[in-house]
Amino acid sequence: MSEISVDELSSYISLESMSIGSSSAYHKKAPVPDSSLHHPVELLSSYLEIGIQEGSKAYRYDVEIEASKSGSLTRGPADDGHGAMRRKVCYDLLYAALAKSKGFGTGQDYHMPLVYNRQNHVFFAQPLPEDFITIDLDDNADFTGITNYLYYMTGATESIQVKISKPQSEEHVLDLYESIFDTAPLDCDGNLEISSRDRSFRTFLELLTSGPASFTGSHVACGTSFYEATNGKDMKDGKTMRAGLKKGVCVIERDGILYPALVVDSKTGAFFKEQNLLKSMKEMNNGEVPRSAAEPMWQKARKLYKDVRVLVVSNVYKNSTQRRLTFPIQDFTREPASRQMMNMKGFRGTVEQYFRQKHNLSLLHPHLPCAIHASNSKIPVPTFFPIELLFVCGDQKVPLEKSDRFHSETLLRENAVDPKLRKERTEVQLKKLGLWREKREKMSVDDKKDLSEDGTNLLTAFGVSIINEFIPIRAGVRVAPTIEVANSEKISIVQKTANWEKKLTNKRYFSSVEITNWAVICSQISAENPMIVRFLKQMVNVSKRRGIRMDSPMKYSLKSGSREDFDDIFRHIAESGRHFVMYFSPLKEKQHDLVKWMEHHYSVVTQHVCLERIENVVTGRIQILDNIIHKANMKLGGLNVIPRIEKLGQRMEIESGDFLVIAYDVCHPAPMTSRERVLMRSMTSFDPSIRSLDPSVVGIVANCVAHPHAFVGDYHYQASRKESVDGRILVDRVKWIFELLAERRPNASRPKHIIILRDGVSEGQYKMAEHEELSAIRRAVAMIDPNYHPTFTLVIATKRHNKRFYDKNEGIAVNTEPGTIIDKDVVRGDVTEFFLQSHFPLKGTVKMPQYAILCDEADFSQDEIQAFVNCLCHSHQIVASAVSIPEPIYAADELAKRGSNNFAEHVKIHGRKSLRKDPMNPNLIDFEALTHELAYWKTNLEAIRFNA
Repeated sequence: MSEISVDELSSYISLESMSIGSSSAYHKKAPVPDSSLHHPVELLSSYLEIGIQEGSKAYRYDVEIEASKSGSLTRGPADDGHGAMRRKVCYDLLYAALAKSKGFGTGQDYHMPLVYNRQNHVFFAQPLPEDFITIDLDDNADFTGITNYLYYMTGATESIQVKISKPQSEEHVLDLYESIFDTAPLDCDGNLEISSRDRSFRTFLELLTSGPASFTGSHVACGTSFYEATNGKDMKDGKTMRAGLKKGVCVIERDGILYPALVVDSKTGAFFKEQNLLKSMKEMNNGEVPRSAAEPMWQKARKLYKDVRVLVVSNVYKNSTQRRLTFPIQDFTREPASRQMMNMKGFRGTVEQYFRQKHNLSLLHPHLPCAIHASNSKIPVPTFFPIELLFVCGDQKVPLEKSDRFHSETLLRENAVDPKLRKERTEVQLKKLGLWREKREKMSVDDKKDLSEDGTNLLTAFGVSIINEFIPIRAGVRVAPTIEVANSEKISIVQKTANWEKKLTNKRYFSSVEITNWAVICSQISAENPMIVRFLKQMVNVSKRRGIRMDSPMKYSLKSGSREDFDDIFRHIAESGRHFVMYFSPLKEKQHDLVKWMEHHYSVVTQHVCLERIENVVTGRIQILDNIIHKANMKLGGLNVIPRIEKLGQRMEIESGDFLVIAYDVCHPAPMTSRERVLMRSMTSFDPSIRSLDPSVVGIVANCVAHPHAFVGDYHYQASRKESVDGRILVDRVKWIFELLAERRPNASRPKHIIILRDGVSEGQYKMAEHEELSAIRRAVAMIDPNYHPTFTLVIATKRHNKRFYDKNEGIAVNTEPGTIIDKDVVRGDVTEFFLQSHFPLKGTVKMPQYAILCDEADFSQDEIQAFVNCLCHSHQIVASAVSIPEPIYAADELAKRGSNNFAEHVKIHGRKSLRKDPMNPNLIDFEALTHELAYWKTNLEAIRFNA
């Protein structure tokens, strides 16, 4: 059968036949015409067209792999190390079963085309002869070439059974060609059902495009990213960089026609090196073996290597057929192996003595501490293991929360590369993954070349091809808003840089405050230091030009930097009626979170300024001083500028008072470790949906004070289950927002339109955002005033995607310019979606936020909503330039982080035992009590932007 190109699809089906616009519940908005734009532009995307032959099918089967004694091998602990080990073992065992069964009864050999998720599902290009197949691996020859990781999951004498069965609960035959058109946007009730019917189709294509790398072993999978299996640049401390690719599959629309596409972007990640743990510890100690268990480096090692999975080296198991041990490190002992005591059945002595007596091993470094293994096994195993006998399991990513400054900056430099290099790296990785041919050429389904030679042969076997050209797209650049300052004076924005810094010089703020009763706290420097005195004098003078009356502050110098010292000074400041504190300290000092905790505790607004920035100011960097004053004015209730929406969007002018904008985001803690989850399961009232014992934090922001362009907000704690916000929290917070609105802007307390800006949800969570969260907001509004019926508009914004867009300069990829809008060619066919770049990237390749309009009862045009979103991106206030996402979302994200940091600081000060327990579930914190203790609502600071 012939392959169908995108250009030929129109003869088969069009969007019109899907009746997208026929539902009263939802219709897709038309793209913006070129006449509305500053100018049109042609760009290049990071999308690759996926071609599918008519009649192509994939046959899905369930997989279960069991060891005779150890049980299921397709399931296990959730940590990276065990997951990587499990995937390698399952992949090798499936292929061993394939070889032994001659292609599961098909007569094919080792190169039979299949797509395996390395766990419990496999797809074949043809149906198997039987619905249920069992293959026993019980001969030594069956295990030839199997990874040694197998012996850390089973004993050496165990037999393995691989079961392949036709699925009972899910569709067996996946018609790939017809699935392109099964992405119907409406469910039986006429409501949006995003990313549900096409999930199997997209999952298969994502697995298929990973298949070549799985077969060759060139890359390892980590979520939606694929990294080279070999180490790259060294990152010290037993860490390495690996180059890779983030990819995904989507169904997009161009000129009314649907087609699938592969979306790709180069990425570099940090991994723990697969090496002896002693070698990693040496790297943490400048290449030398640590001298003792008391070296300072062990404190860092305890944090970095906690929960990292290690293997006990094979020479511990000489002449043994027992299952070898692997475990995540819980901690390192304070005592060396030569003194660390351990009790085992029939043994009491030191770790060094145990391994000499029981395993005939003499330790080379008994002066070093041991790794602690917290065993949950019924079989007694040593609690402590010498570091030299452990090996770091492969393919374990370094979590973000374990990143120090050097790590973060190194990784940022490696990923923040210019468009030309980024595009080149993406192409290189596509070739290494076997998805990109040097020459564009067609292959027939009958091509019998070795699947390992070229990954495209595997795709061809399933009737799929990837067109090796990045999809060109039609786009445009929107007209920038204008900026208004005091006395209705308008400032134009420099379109190419989205900046108005020079034009703002010496302009008075739109609304300025008085700073008349405030204080300065100095750390590690005298408050009377000439540099501090000069800085304060400059700040007073520049503030006057901005319209701020600023008196000289009361000055304090920290004596010791202890919490008690902070407490004494803040108490004195609060009791003396001062409402604002600037805290000066060196950049290396880590007291920022304590300062912010004090801010909440004493209801005194704080601003932290690094001494290095003060030094920059007094040596002539006046722009830094401007930004400091911008922030102070906003923190205390002022408004520096207001952006005026472009002419085409004036129906959505916020200044009218007809719009209440509510934005929110969620910040999640690190997930529970495998050990913590095991302990939780042993407790009563265990909730399997809980991801962490620490809270998630909801940041919420609204324009609910005196001026419609002024946004304030707060944070709220909830159980860490999923991305969704608890409906009860939304109800309470919407009521709070309307209370502030009635108090601060009584003449506009019932705005006609409520615009919801939601950050951080994936396409699969769109239904949750609309049906659960928006419904909760509606309920709250109905409870406030049953006779009040505003319209609701819900816009989802996210930067958590892997889509990139490039402009071209003489054929070379360059960044797109601020105001660039993409609303056709690579957007979804069932949802109004657009990409908008409002900001100018200071470094690297720009990433455009992606927006989806899920609900719009006011029936605004896409033109108007784009202009509205773009306008809000120019309302950051702290710098005289646009930011990448609408300011309310930016502020909500920052508030969620503030709530997380304040919780951590609270625990640091008072301990976890001080936290009240949930009366319904004693395993959890009482999140409502925590919110009332640490949030800003009902305090003197609730109606100002304290987190500016």
